[in-house]
Amino acid sequence: NAPDMASGHYFGTDSSGRDLLVRVAIGGRISLMVGVAAALVAVILGTLYGSLSGYLGGKVDSVMMRLLEILNSFPFMFFVILLVTFFGQNILLIFVAIGIVSWLDMA
Repeated sequence: NAPDMASGHYFGTDSSGRDLLVRVAIGGRISLMVGVAAALVAVILGTLYGSLSGYLGGKVDSVMMRLLEILNSFPFMFFVILLVTFFGQNILLIFVAIGIVSWLDMA
């Protein structure tokens, strides 16, 4: 239904009478949770991997960086879709899947 300023439904309502502004806010909250959690996982994994690689140095560092370059050559969404396909659609899994793929840029 069309927006009605008098009733307080600024984005209007859907066919079931639910306020669209509230639905957009809830969707935004979930998107922010996924982004923050995935970034946290990426920072932790990338920092640990990069620190370990730098600490060990030498040939181990070279092997670890070549492995990182190989993993980085695959498309981002390919890994996320693959992980979600194998392990199911769970919001926690989506946090981890995006974080696991994003850490490659942090290392």
